[in-house]
Amino acid sequence: MRTYLALAAVLGVTACGGGGGGAAVPGGQVGSTPTPSPSSSPGTQSKYATPTFSITIPMRGGSKLRGKTPAFISTAVQSISITLKDVNGTSPGPITGNPAVSNISSATCGSGCTINGPPSPLGNDTFTLTTYDGTSGSGNELDTSTGTYTLSQGANSETITLDGIPATISVRNVPSTWTASSTFSAQIGGAGSSGIEVSAYDADAEILIGTYANPITFQDPDTGVLGTWVTPGAAGCSPSPGSATSITLTSDAAFQGTFCYAGIAEQPVVFSVAAAGVSTIHPQFQTNLNAPTYISASATGIADDATQQINLYNSSGTGSVGSLAYQELGWTNAPYNQQLVAIGTSGCTAGALSTYADFSTAPFATPAGTAFTATAIGSPSTGACTVQIGDNLQLNTTVSGATFAVTYTASDFNVSNHGRKH
Repeated sequence: MRTYLALAAVLGVTACGGGGGGAAVPGGQVGSTPTPSPSSSPGTQSKYATPTFSITIPMRGGSKLRGKTPAFISTAVQSISITLKDVNGTSPGPITGNPAVSNISSATCGSGCTINGPPSPLGNDTFTLTTYDGTSGSGNELDTSTGTYTLSQGANSETITLDGIPATISVRNVPSTWTASSTFSAQIGGAGSSGIEVSAYDADAEILIGTYANPITFQDPDTGVLGTWVTPGAAGCSPSPGSATSITLTSDAAFQGTFCYAGIAEQPVVFSVAAAGVSTIHPQFQTNLNAPTYISASATGIADDATQQINLYNSSGTGSVGSLAYQELGWTNAPYNQQLVAIGTSGCTAGALSTYADFSTAPFATPAGTAFTATAIGSPSTGACTVQIGDNLQLNTTVSGATFAVTYTASDFNVSNHGRKH
């Protein structure tokens, strides 16, 4: 939200410049110039000027574009406070009429009105201007600005930019799901962004246009090298930093940062979006996790490729070792190159797997995956177990099962995969 006020004083004043937009009225009537008392005159200043400010407040219900109104000042303004903070870097001391508070609204200032600031000595004067949604400076703060302006002999008029104060934030268009192994990027900005929209609203639920009084921080906690991250402006998505990242949004500009995802299977990433005085919100990005699948023709030793079984039948020689391999898109393939694991055993008909076999994993080259090997131990016990294969991601509830059995005969020990289940 940007608000432009015209500023004028009998002894002259210059004010900071602002961007485009807003409805400003030329400087109004010149204020009085009382002679200050020593106790209220900083430095060597000898005269006061009463600066005047002209402002127009739009009516509610005007035309809107994506929730925005053509005039940048909130239609909810009911009063404004103008405070002289210091003169030439020194406190002005007590001055009657400082701060100057005026009741204004769209009903009284819809076509423009002029209000007085506080009595102000010549010099470099610092003012703070704040608008409120209640009368007499009460209620919620809507806009604010602090700046130093030179009051000198010879009247002139310039503009002051007020920045909208965020009270609430909304985040839209963060993809709720994305397929692991597929990369993704999106712009981050205000309501005009073509990607992720981060919009700020004042205490009266009016969208803020222009510069924010309190910047918004968009933080991504992901530390994975090939996970998600954010970069400022048009910095792009290369390379991945492999650490937590954040960007700062200072206005409603459409493109202030980039969100990046390099495609690895991972848990949901919960962002933190916050500004001073605003409750933090936590949108999240979720990947669709793929299932581990068997790699055809990967069986070695006594493993059976057709049935995906390992039949261990003695404690030495060719009947003692068998291996099967599995893969998962977004996990075992390049550039991720992660390994699958045996995440648990169940359904053991006689004892645990360790009572009859050693179990190990190793990378499988083509296609990239993980090989699972069962080796019969000496003097094995008879039994059968199910070994679940997964990626250790808590939200990936799909597993690929392999069934191991052991006996002293060729048919008594087998390992099988019953397929992927959700």
